[in-house]
Amino acid sequence: MIEQTQNMTEVTSKTVDYAHWEQWLQSDEYTNQINYWQGQLANAVPLLELPTDRSRPSVQTYKSDRFSFKLAQNLVQSLESLSVGKGVSLYVTLLTAFKILLYRYTEQSDILVGSTFNIDSKESNFLFNTLVLRTNVADELSVSELLNRVQTVTSEAQNNGKLPFAKLVEELHFEQDNSYNPLFQVMFTLQKEHELSKLGDRTNRLNRHCSMLDLTLDLQEAKAGIQGNLEYNTDLFDCETISRMVGHWQTLLEGIVANPEAKIIHLPLLTTAEKQTFIEWNQAVEGSENSNNFNIQQLFEAQVELTPDAVAVEFNSQQLTYQQLNQQANQLAHHLQSLGITAESLVGICIERSLEMIVGLLGILKAGGAYVPLDPNYPQERLAYMVKDANISVLLTQTKWQNAIPENQAQTVNLDSDWSQITTNSTKNPGVSIVDKNLAYVIYTSGSTGNPKGVMITHQGLTSFTKSATQVYNISQSDRILQFASINFDAAVEEIFPCLCVGATLVLRTDAMVSNLKTFFQTCADLELTVLGLPTAYWHQLTAELKTKDVPCPDSLRLVMIGGEAAMPEPVRHWQKYVEKSGKSDRLQLINSYGPTEITVVATTYPVSPTVPLVGEVPIGKPLPHLQSHILDRHQQPVPIGVPGELYVGGDSLARGYLNRPELTQEKFIVHSFNQEVSRLYKTGDLARYLPDGEIEYLGRIDNQVKIRGFRIELGEVEAVLTQHPEISEVAVTVNEDGSGDKRLIAYIVSSSEILQTQEVRSFLQERLPNYMMPSAFVFLKAMPLTPNGKLDRRALPVPDINSRQTNTDLVLPTNDVEQKLVEIWSEVLGIDSISIQDNFFELGGHSLLAVKLFGEIESHFDRKFPLTVLFEAPTIEQLAITLQTSQQGDFDSIVKLKAGNSQTPLFLVHDADGETILYSQLANHLNPEQTVYGIRPRYHADSSTPLLPTRISQMAENYVKEMRRVQPQGPYLIGGLCAGGVLAFEMACQLQAQGKEVPLVAIFDAISPQGIGDNHQVPVNQNRQESFAKALKGKKTSFKSWANVLKMAFTKASNLISYEVSTRTKKLTNNLRIKLLRYCSDRNITIPKLCQNIPLRNIYIYAEDEYARSKPSVYRGQLTLWRATEKIDFDNPAIDDTPVIWEVQDPLFGWNKQATEGVVAHDIPGGHSSMLQAPHVEVMAQQLQPYIDAINL
Repeated sequence: MIEQTQNMTEVTSKTVDYAHWEQWLQSDEYTNQINYWQGQLANAVPLLELPTDRSRPSVQTYKSDRFSFKLAQNLVQSLESLSVGKGVSLYVTLLTAFKILLYRYTEQSDILVGSTFNIDSKESNFLFNTLVLRTNVADELSVSELLNRVQTVTSEAQNNGKLPFAKLVEELHFEQDNSYNPLFQVMFTLQKEHELSKLGDRTNRLNRHCSMLDLTLDLQEAKAGIQGNLEYNTDLFDCETISRMVGHWQTLLEGIVANPEAKIIHLPLLTTAEKQTFIEWNQAVEGSENSNNFNIQQLFEAQVELTPDAVAVEFNSQQLTYQQLNQQANQLAHHLQSLGITAESLVGICIERSLEMIVGLLGILKAGGAYVPLDPNYPQERLAYMVKDANISVLLTQTKWQNAIPENQAQTVNLDSDWSQITTNSTKNPGVSIVDKNLAYVIYTSGSTGNPKGVMITHQGLTSFTKSATQVYNISQSDRILQFASINFDAAVEEIFPCLCVGATLVLRTDAMVSNLKTFFQTCADLELTVLGLPTAYWHQLTAELKTKDVPCPDSLRLVMIGGEAAMPEPVRHWQKYVEKSGKSDRLQLINSYGPTEITVVATTYPVSPTVPLVGEVPIGKPLPHLQSHILDRHQQPVPIGVPGELYVGGDSLARGYLNRPELTQEKFIVHSFNQEVSRLYKTGDLARYLPDGEIEYLGRIDNQVKIRGFRIELGEVEAVLTQHPEISEVAVTVNEDGSGDKRLIAYIVSSSEILQTQEVRSFLQERLPNYMMPSAFVFLKAMPLTPNGKLDRRALPVPDINSRQTNTDLVLPTNDVEQKLVEIWSEVLGIDSISIQDNFFELGGHSLLAVKLFGEIESHFDRKFPLTVLFEAPTIEQLAITLQTSQQGDFDSIVKLKAGNSQTPLFLVHDADGETILYSQLANHLNPEQTVYGIRPRYHADSSTPLLPTRISQMAENYVKEMRRVQPQGPYLIGGLCAGGVLAFEMACQLQAQGKEVPLVAIFDAISPQGIGDNHQVPVNQNRQESFAKALKGKKTSFKSWANVLKMAFTKASNLISYEVSTRTKKLTNNLRIKLLRYCSDRNITIPKLCQNIPLRNIYIYAEDEYARSKPSVYRGQLTLWRATEKIDFDNPAIDDTPVIWEVQDPLFGWNKQATEGVVAHDIPGGHSSMLQAPHVEVMAQQLQPYIDAINL
């Protein structure tokens, strides 16, 4: 961008006084301007984080488009009048409105915008420069105050505006990032009509440069109003988004004219059309009140009358019909009423998964009480707090658990030992007066104070949710629904009550069923389940299992509901493929759900299409029929479509609040007015945004709360408990997420004791927190890292190696001898003691050099040879073992995917002389994330180490062209390669052109043209060695004490040189004979003799290249692109294979210029022949190569 900006500062006049310019660079004015900009731009925020439609690519591609619009003349006149009244220019008023828009979009107070200014004007000469206008924007500012602030900044910038932007970046040493422009990513320009006529084509060129930013608002003032273009980066934004953005800016302008003294946060932002859209989205889901005011037990009782003999619940070989379940629940309800249970009574239930559990839940509700689930596996301290906080009067349990609950005030009812007494009660439905506002249950969730908080759900909420869920999930009597979740979590409500209120069968799971992913679906099939509700984390694991194993999909299954945490896109894509493969795309629905406990289980649902490929993240969908959603900024104003804000939910199923926590209830449940209607809303604390179709995208937590494996955890609660330890002075708890989406808690501790150990802290927490809230790692620090303003710097906290396997938690052990041996080999090669068979080689630190060593060990032990690219297809021990055991069934394909992407035109990189493509892995990863990259390698027969490689360059290229066209039948083709790969890529391109195909890019990496170099251009290797020998003699001459030493050294050097020449020529003769025999047999389809097996690929290629060099030169119709390594490494250096080609030839274009009709473009790369493709040099190559690819993909 610096180079581009330098162009923007060029003087259009041909009579610029450059001598005067040089003098100015030494002047006090120059020094003063440098000092001004250093102060003005100190600690500037590097990136304006605008909400985008797609993630920012790691390298800018500068793809852009523009959206044109016009400001009406009457609005412009009003803005001009306002500007005059406020003593500012129209430019400042329009820029101020633009900065307000950016502030409202990003909630960043530090807003930097670039703008071009005419710094000097002498007659018809113009000097333009780019200035950075930095403004601090705040909610409390009025429009008038911000106008004055922008006016001041603009005037000061112009007064210090002679310093070119490129010089500014150079002098102030701003950090460069390939993904965005330095200092500012948004530009604003306003030009008058007479300036446009003078500038002519110059303005168009400026506009093109500005389009390389994220956004450029380019305005032209004319008599009929203002014509505008909003140029945007199409990698980041869609046209529809830009159209809405322009509408928001115009709405702000109208608001500024209407009330220039308004606080900027109160200015209208949404267009009238957008407001109406929000109303329609929420109107479409309103109007599902609880008809007839039935509560949940009455809905169940009505169903009992309809289907008394239908099976209501099953567990193992036991079952209860609807009538049996109702009668037992009635008996329990009468018994509880005799103990004083009535409306609003809280009854604890501590029962393992069983038929009695369902009887207990219904019995409590029928008695008029509200149930409070208690997990016997929770720490005693936590259970004691919950029992006391809820003031539980009666506790339902079983004999085995009666001692699990700490001593308390509640009466205990054992459903097993006391059942004979309970059955003496009536089996008729008990009469109890319950209203919608009465409590149905209280579930405790993590709290930020160190203690859990009880969420109070009413009968209205439970019944409204049940009706909506039945409708959305289409639950019917024919369904058989798995009861998966613990009743301690509200996901169980989603499984139990919609099922029992429509006559379906509830099937309780066993622990064995879910503990074995491999047999889970088979068990589902055996049970003939139709509906599954699974935690997202469990479903992720299940999907991974389905991806790697041939597991049949249960024929009975019609619906899978997931929820509890964000669903990852990749498992969804695997699921879609699995469903399609199973032939159930039209019969099996996946629904992604979202919902805090405070909204009664589920707030929104998103039906995932079984056939339409997922793009981006997985939405959480739209609200259930009885709910409404609103996405608001921090001032509880609606945000536009696509702009992040906090998700608020309102409707019938909102919780009453938090038990015994009135202040927290008031904070989280607010009253808000929309369209003159007062609504009660729950403040979720979740960041979200509306997508254009009304679906909601979840973006994460605003506060310090997280969800891990479906459990909601307040990090503050874990921190609060940790600080109760007498030897812990400071603590911070964060979430670490690996590449697979696995989340873990990390606790950072500052201790007053030098002997405090991890195990002691872990034991301390185990007594006070449930297992799902336990940190996976503990990091002891001498002090917490702080930001300049004294706050905890969470970004500076060190990331621990949570995969170091200090425990065996995630260690998957070998299952056979092959895996065991591979574990031993990997451990030795990688230097890691404990390795899981599911670990990824590259994620453990493996790279191409280690891969060579690894495959050498594998070949030595298993007597099998594989191309290194097998590691891309089988990067784990588990996968590699399967390859070893099954690869004899066929050959390895020539095409291997080095990087998956979405680009229309893939890049093909051809193997080097050793037949490897793994050397391109780093280059592939440094290219645009959307760029697909394939490697082309020789084919190996899997039951031997014999390469299926022809002995002629033309045949090699012909075979690879066929393989490549299987992947990409039509052009344009992008081909490249290092060394031998460059030669093969060139020949492939010539053959493709002969077939009438388009090949716009041939990327040659440090390769000599065998046909074009000629003998007189190449320095023979032996000559280079002789020169090295002579230099050694000359350099050592004065350092020797006697000529005897010199002669001894000369003799040694000469002997080595002669030995090298003799052995080289002998080996070459032998290899040539073997290769000629190999060619003879291959040409005639004769069995390859043993003598010709195991010939190194490099030898075959060298033989073929020598012959190719003597053939008629091929010619590429177009321009070749050459990358040259530049490091010079002497032959005395061990890294002789890293010597750049430019060190061995006299032709700077390596002979390629003779074989391209439009010549050669050459780029120099730091690094040697091999290391140019390794970090850090590969980054430079990727930056130079990407624009060539982008130009073709446009």
